[in-house]
Amino acid sequence: MKYRIKPKPYVEAMVRSALPGLTKLCALERIPFLTFSKQQIKRLGLKRYSNLGNRYRGFAWSDKNVIYISPRIDAEQARKTLTHEFIHLRFPYLSHGKNFEEKIGRLLKGEQFKPRKQRATPERVAL
Repeated sequence: MKYRIKPKPYVEAMVRSALPGLTKLCALERIPFLTFSKQQIKRLGLKRYSNLGNRYRGFAWSDKNVIYISPRIDAEQARKTLTHEFIHLRFPYLSHGKNFEEKIGRLLKGEQFKPRKQRATPERVAL
């Protein structure tokens, strides 16, 4: 059996308690699924899981509403990483850069983003 790394209990508690507030600030419809386990990501069938623990502090799948946080990081890194991943969920089209960092700063200050505009669904035509 492989040794599985678990986050420190206070780090996990802090991250999980921040989820509802960040979800509201980002105007997301649902609280994202959060995991600290690469095995769980693999079971969910999500791609890019092989080097999550070694290469990334966090990762977000906006289409699946899932966030992975590395269990190896401390509380301050976890807070910043979680905020970073929430920006990826809220703005999936936005790549890293000045605008991305500006949005992270706004979220860390507690600013609430406007809800996403819903795409108009084409009406079905009865034949």
